[in-house]
Parts: sequence; C-alpha cells; structure tokens
Amino acid sequence: MKRFAFLLLCLISTAGGLALGRYVWAAPVSDAPVTRPSSPAQPLQKSAPTVEESLAALRSGPRRAALILSLAARGQKRHLPALIAACAHDEAALQFLGDTWRQTDPGAFVQALAASKAMQGSHRTQCATALLNVMERWGKQSPDDAWQGAESLHGTMRRMSLNKLAAQRVNADPRAGLEFLKQHPGAGPGYDDYKLGNKPAELLPLVQALPESPAKSRLLTAAIRDLPLSEAINSLGTVHDAATHMAQWTVLRETANRSVDEVIAFHATATGAARYAAARAVSHALIVNDPSAAAAWAQEHTSGSGRTSTIRKAAGNLASKDPTAAAALRALLPESFRP
Repeated sequence: MKRFAFLLLCLISTAGGLALGRYVWAAPVSDAPVTRPSSPAQPLQKSAPTVEESLAALRSGPRRAALILSLAARGQKRHLPALIAACAHDEAALQFLGDTWRQTDPGAFVQALAASKAMQGSHRTQCATALLNVMERWGKQSPDDAWQGAESLHGTMRRMSLNKLAAQRVNADPRAGLEFLKQHPGAGPGYDDYKLGNKPAELLPLVQALPESPAKSRLLTAAIRDLPLSEAINSLGTVHDAATHMAQWTVLRETANRSVDEVIAFHATATGAARYAAARAVSHALIVNDPSAAAAWAQEHTSGSGRTSTIRKAAGNLASKDPTAAAALRALLPESFRP
C-alpha cells in the first residue's frame, strides 16, 4: 500500500471514526516545541509558520498526513499550489487531493495542477494522469462545465482533456456526442475504440461530416464494422481523404484475418482503390501462415512498395523452414533490396 494511504488509515483508526472536519486545525503547525516566555522582558514568540514551512518541516509521518487532510478539507485555493507540490511524488496522495477537490471545485484543482511546477518536472506523468482522472469524473458530473474547464487549459493538457471529454460524450450518447463535435471543430475524440450503439451505420453521415481529426478513421470504422464487407466499403463512397482510406484498410484487414476467402471474393468484383486495398489485405493475412501463397498473390495483384514488402517478409518467414524457396523469393526483389 502506498505510504500516504497507510498513513491515512492510521489517522482514521486513531480518530475513532470522527468526521473529517474534526481534523481541521485553526492554523498549520510545525514540529518545533512550544516555548513560553519566562518574563515580560523576553521577545514575542515567532509568528505561526506558513503552509509551505509547515509541510517542509513535517517531511513524513502521521502529522504531515493530518496537515494535508486538514488543508484539503478547508477548500482554500491559496493552499492548492503547496498541497500539489507536497503530494506530487505520491500517487495515492495526489489522487486523494484530486478526489477531495472534485467534490467542491474541480476547476480550481485542474487549473492549479496544470500550472504547477510538478507538471513540468519528474512527476509530470502521474500529475497528468491525476488531472485527466479528475477531468473524466468531472465530465460525468457536469459535462458542459468540464468542457469549459478543459478549453481554459493550454498546450498538451488542453488537447488531451478535450479528447477525453469528447470520447466520453460520444460513448455516452453517440448521436448527441457527434452532433456536439460538429459544433466544436477544434476538438476530436482520442484514439479510443468506439461503440456507436445498436445501429452504428445510421450514424455514418454524421461521422463523415466531422472535421478531420486523428480519431475520425476510428469512428468511421466503428460505423461500418458490422455491415457486410461489400456494403461497408461501398458506404464509404469515393472520398479520398486519409480517414476514409484508413477506415477502408482497417475493415479489409480485420475481415481478411477472420476470413481471407471473403476478401478474395470481394477483390474479384471491386474496382479502383478498394480493389488494391483488398489485395494488400489478402497478402497481409497470408504472410504468416502461408508465405509462398502470400508472395504469389502479391506478385499477381499488387505492385510497388506493397509487392516488395510482402515478398521480403515472405522470404524472411521461409528462411529457416525452406531456404531454397526463400532464396527464390529474394531473387524476385529489386536488386537494391536483396541481401
């Protein structure tokens, strides 16, 4: 168990089930012993330490955990930078801090964490994870507020937060989520695999109307994946953008891996780019289990780099099993590609 989680358990046991508010102290304290003036002539006692000083003085142990609990429970924004700095090295503590602030002011926590020095330091990965976790849960509670909070960020964290919230909207309500993305062309869902409901093909026009984004091909694939192969490829139309080509290739490759004969049958009637993509998908599926057949297919139905790549891989797969056949395949390669 993480150190902070262990300390938290100790505190809860010691408190005997008292409410968290009982931990709130009137002011931060340090480990320095209390001194009393021996006479009126002595100088006044030193003022109470700042939050940063108290956290620095309490490097570990139950009193440090109690102080963090206390400050987090107060919900004061001015304490957030110090608390984040104190918890950045401890994943459990940082997650607790995010969960606590998510109940009251998730926007303040997200802004403070995104602007913290820890986000740029050696703990940036777990800080980014904590921020995205809070953003995701905030999005489930208040999607519009979370979206506005993400848009106020900058750089990579802005993009990642918007991607996560966009994917969340699409998966929660595919039609409403896609309509929302049409109105926000600067954001797009990330690289998740999407399920677009019981009738995903009905959403294909909405997906095709989306602006270009890294995830558009995945959404197109999700929209046509359950259709018969010919219908799926034809439904993409003749648009030659990168997302459509990638969706076409993904569906053909998945089908060939499942049933190469189905793609061979499609190839026999296909035309244009779809026919060539089908040929490549067949080569890709054959190359592991039947390298000789893959090379023969590639020689007949493909050309250029696709043909060369298939023959090279087929020869490599045959090298240990049938060196003679492998050498014969290498002889088919352009001279610059021969070993």
